[in-house]
Amino acid sequence: MDVVVVSDKFRINLNDLRFLFQLWMGLAFSSVVYLFLMFFYRINLLTLANPLRSVIQAIGFIFLPMFWWLFILNPNDRWNALRRLFGTEIGMSSRFIVRSLLEGLFIYVFVLFPFFYIGRLWDSRLFSWFNVDENPAVFIYVVGAVISVTSVEFITKGYLMITSIERGISRPLIFASSMCAWLIGHVVEYLWLSVYVPSWYAIILLITAGILSIRSVFNTENILGVWLGHILINFVILLLMNL
Repeated sequence: MDVVVVSDKFRINLNDLRFLFQLWMGLAFSSVVYLFLMFFYRINLLTLANPLRSVIQAIGFIFLPMFWWLFILNPNDRWNALRRLFGTEIGMSSRFIVRSLLEGLFIYVFVLFPFFYIGRLWDSRLFSWFNVDENPAVFIYVVGAVISVTSVEFITKGYLMITSIERGISRPLIFASSMCAWLIGHVVEYLWLSVYVPSWYAIILLITAGILSIRSVFNTENILGVWLGHILINFVILLLMNL
C-alpha cells in the first residue's frame, strides 16, 4: 500500500517519503564532506571571517547537493532538473517573480530587521564585525554572509521545497522537511546570536524567519525573493553599521 491514512484530512504517500529520503541522503552526504573538510583544515565552525570556510560551505551546501540532484537523482533530465531547483514553471513566470521579490524584501527588511535592531539594544556589539573602523576585513564577512545565505536558501527552499512542490507532495511534509533543514542550518547562527541576545530571543528570530520565508515560497513557488531579501538585509546592516 502506497498511502498511509493518518486522519481524514492527512494522508502520507510512501513514494513521497521515499523522494524526501533521497533528498536528505544527498544532504547527509554533503554534510559529511563539509564536516570532514572543516576538520581537515582545522576551521572552527563558529569562525565567520575565513575565506576557506566560505569555499567549503559553497562546496558542501551548493555544489554537492546540486550534483546529487542532477547526476544521482535526475541523470536523464538534467536541464529540466536544474530549473526545478529555483522555481516551478508557474513560479518562474514574471508575475510570480515580481511577487516573490516584493515578499522577500518585505519579510527580511521590514519584518525581520526590527528583530536585529532590538537585539542591538541588548548588546551594542551585535554586528560590530560589519563596522569598517572596528573590522578592516569587513569585505570577507560580507562575502561569507552572501555564500552562507545562498547555501541556506538553496538547500531549504530550492533543493527541498521547490522540487517537492512540483512533485505534488503534501504541504505539511514539505514544511516539516524545509523547516528541519532551516533550523539545522542555523545552529551556528544561534550559537553566536545567543552570545549577544537571550537564547529565547534568538530562537524566536530564527523560527519566525523560517516560517515567513517558507510561506513566501509556497505562495510564489520560486526562491528568488527570499534569497535576494536575505542577502539584502546583510547589506542594510552593513550600511547602517557604517553611517
